[in-house]
Amino acid sequence: MDLKEQIKSISQEISPWVIDIRRDIHANPELSMEETRTGALAAEEMRKMGLEVTTGWTSTGVVGILKGGKPGKTLMLRADMDALPIQEKTGLAYASKNDGVMHACAHDGHVAALLGVARVLTQLKDQIPGTIKFFFQPSEEYNQGALDSVNQGVLENPKVDCVLGLHLWGPLGKGKVYVRKGPFMANCCVFNFRIIGNGGHGAMPQNTVDPIAMTICAINDITFAFSRKKSPYDQSVISFCAVNGGSTYNIIPHYVDVIGTVRAFDAEHVKMISSTMDKILKGVTESWGGSYTFDFNSEIPPVINNAEMTEKVQKAAEIMIGKEKVLELPNPEMGSEDFSYYSEKVPGSFFFVGIADDENNPPIHHNEGFAWDDSVLQSAVEVMSMSAFEVLTN
Repeated sequence: MDLKEQIKSISQEISPWVIDIRRDIHANPELSMEETRTGALAAEEMRKMGLEVTTGWTSTGVVGILKGGKPGKTLMLRADMDALPIQEKTGLAYASKNDGVMHACAHDGHVAALLGVARVLTQLKDQIPGTIKFFFQPSEEYNQGALDSVNQGVLENPKVDCVLGLHLWGPLGKGKVYVRKGPFMANCCVFNFRIIGNGGHGAMPQNTVDPIAMTICAINDITFAFSRKKSPYDQSVISFCAVNGGSTYNIIPHYVDVIGTVRAFDAEHVKMISSTMDKILKGVTESWGGSYTFDFNSEIPPVINNAEMTEKVQKAAEIMIGKEKVLELPNPEMGSEDFSYYSEKVPGSFFFVGIADDENNPPIHHNEGFAWDDSVLQSAVEVMSMSAFEVLTN
């Protein structure tokens, strides 16, 4: 039996177990930095496999070490564990038992799939040329887990030479694998500003400096400038995601707070966006007689896939699921992923496994109705398992 057949045979055998793990995690979701139960489950299952397990990475993270039967480099495989503060409304038999918490981004599937990969590779460890580090990471959603883990030394002892990760992705066709060399996911910048005026009676706006009116002007000007100052070939997006000011119908407030995000790939372009926003806020507030505060922070770097690593993932996927199901992502995704903190340090590749039964009506991430067919996990397990062999063997 060749390696492909061995991986397929084991993956098929453990598929019900992988699905059970996923549904158990889905029913018991935990927010960022609170993944105690999920981390303990991952640790327990890896200990059953005979792996060397350490816990406490950034509080709840778990590492399992598998030493192959042959000498070689160290590859880290990573899955994120955290859920979101969303009230689930899927009607699933295994829906969340935790009020106001839901796995609405498929991280439950990531944990289950990586545990499946650990079982596959453990059974094939004599053929592995090197060491595999399985990392179950906390707090991907809030940009904390990866950076803190790197600072804590997750890429050391043993020293990681390369890294792979995947995301089950709603907009893409079920069971298909999508790869891309170079830019894969955007950086994440977070901004917030406060427009400060002078509040008063809603019937007497002439006696106030209206921060709501100033905010409307600022958002409109920033949006328009964003479309004119950047090249149409520059992939970037700006979104204003919360505007908060005032409390009742007849009081013009003293200030308005705005928060949002910018996603892009080029550091100089990000600097231009930040500078332009600051100039507009200054101009609008000075012209109205108000003032402002402004903070702009680059939270997560972009995911830039190593070309050689990505070729190996593509080859592995084509072996396991067929060339017709392995596609090149035509454009980078504007969402962000803190996997980038690993791939900044060592060669890495991140890929998508599609989960949409209907690409015209896909499951929507971070939505209360987010649901998907977990039979797709077998493809994720197979592709990641073969990718590990491709990376370490070649």
